[in-house]
Amino acid sequence: AAAVDKILSTQSKADQKIDALQVLLKCIKSRKFSGRNHFDKATNETTKDVLCSILGNIEKLNNTNDSFKEHVENSPLNLLYHLLHYCDDSIPEHMLISMVHFILCRISADEFRKHSAHLSKKSTWYCDPSIKVLEKRLKKAQSQSDENGESEELTELIKRLDNRLVAAQKLFYIEKIVTHSKCNSALLRSAMRDGLTQSRHGEVEVLTQTLSKLLREVGKEKKYRNTDAPNASSCVAQWLSAVIDSNMSTFLSSSGLSKKASTSIESAKKEVTAAVLQTKALLGLEELLDHAESMLHDNGENSSRSMDVSPPPLYGIESLIF
Repeated sequence: AAAVDKILSTQSKADQKIDALQVLLKCIKSRKFSGRNHFDKATNETTKDVLCSILGNIEKLNNTNDSFKEHVENSPLNLLYHLLHYCDDSIPEHMLISMVHFILCRISADEFRKHSAHLSKKSTWYCDPSIKVLEKRLKKAQSQSDENGESEELTELIKRLDNRLVAAQKLFYIEKIVTHSKCNSALLRSAMRDGLTQSRHGEVEVLTQTLSKLLREVGKEKKYRNTDAPNASSCVAQWLSAVIDSNMSTFLSSSGLSKKASTSIESAKKEVTAAVLQTKALLGLEELLDHAESMLHDNGENSSRSMDVSPPPLYGIESLIF
């Protein structure tokens, strides 16, 4: 509570806020910290959203204090990483929305680059195959540029790969937030109405497209997931439903954003349709497996009977009847 108060207090000096942030990170890392039970009650400051206020204060320190900005540990993204990594199923819905808002609207590409370079070497939590591939491709392109000199083609390739890498890092964090825990649908909708403060400037459309892409990605992912973790597809579908339902007025608006809204809805519909078709296929496969299991069970009970089965021919020609 004292650490949060120090960070939020207008009377605290920069070095006091830095020390308070380090104390807060250690508390979170101890895994005894609960966002749901402790975070919102940990301050005497009058603020509607404690997490968003803390992130804003850290961002302000980064922008006004060069020595503070040099250390990756002092970044808003590092606080989000600690909360997602060490707070198991203890982050309330409005805090998750604040995280998404900051990832989409406030954290710069440079901060993603620095934090990725710092964290990927220290934590297995930050491990994503697509990011690894992009990092290798970018490193190879930069190496070629250094060896052979800059060219217009290489410069364009490096720029394109760098943009794709930052987008992949954003998507990685959004997925971690969305699949962190099973949310209460009503609280999630309420949090989205209050927490997506840039909805008039395209935030809702960007989030909808991001969730649509995630719905496709989590459906085909092969990486190991903890059996106790919530189903990723269900979480993404829940968020997609909530963002469209709670921001229907934004999508129906006749403002200049209507074209973006239409594109977002079409993208979401396409991915949802694909997910439904995949689910139907899996249900059909489940029935087939149940039938196969039943046959194997029956065959096991009648194993005493011998069956004379001739080997199949190498090939056969079926007669054609017209």
